[in-house]
Amino acid sequence: MVSNSIPYLKFDPINNPCGQPRLGTGYSVFGTIMLLVKAGVLKIDEKSLLNSIEPVKQYNEMIRDEAIKLANSLINRIPVIFSAEFLIGTSYVMRNQFNETSKNFSAYSPLPELNHHLLEGLKNPKEKNLTILFLESDLYSEKLKKRVELTKDVVKKNEIPYLSYKAGSPDKLGQAVEILSLGGFLTFYLSILYDQDPSLIPWVDYFKEHLKI
Repeated sequence: MVSNSIPYLKFDPINNPCGQPRLGTGYSVFGTIMLLVKAGVLKIDEKSLLNSIEPVKQYNEMIRDEAIKLANSLINRIPVIFSAEFLIGTSYVMRNQFNETSKNFSAYSPLPELNHHLLEGLKNPKEKNLTILFLESDLYSEKLKKRVELTKDVVKKNEIPYLSYKAGSPDKLGQAVEILSLGGFLTFYLSILYDQDPSLIPWVDYFKEHLKI
């Protein structure tokens, strides 16, 4: 669309009735991709975009079931997400969804950067309530895959439990979409385990209201 001769893209989020941006990542992700395509920054055709969604549609039930298992393992835990390369952005989204949807504190840190400092921070305090969630991929570089395994070894030696999910879609974009789907399901089911309404954000609303004063 064009307003005052300035092109722009306007979302009509009919498939996100709750109105919460974190539950409408399809709009923000694919909308941004199309903006970059139109601007000539990215070169990707519509067929490739549609293909990235197909595995998620095909294995939707399996992704949902895995999300339920992860949610049950993360109840009353602090999830810390470890990922790398093309999945780092999805970790950021998932961290936000843990906070807002599940009402559960969460953090994320990317490989390989975390290998230079975070590993030392696993030692104290002795009483930790952390669970590391590794987001893995066969499409990571070989050096990165080695880092993942060594990182798991250090986490285990520090007696911190960890979980792992390996994306199975055939390409990087598809795997990113898959992880976004997993995060949506996982944080939703975790909110149910906490008996929370996933659509409400009372403290964020409180903050915004008082910021106006």
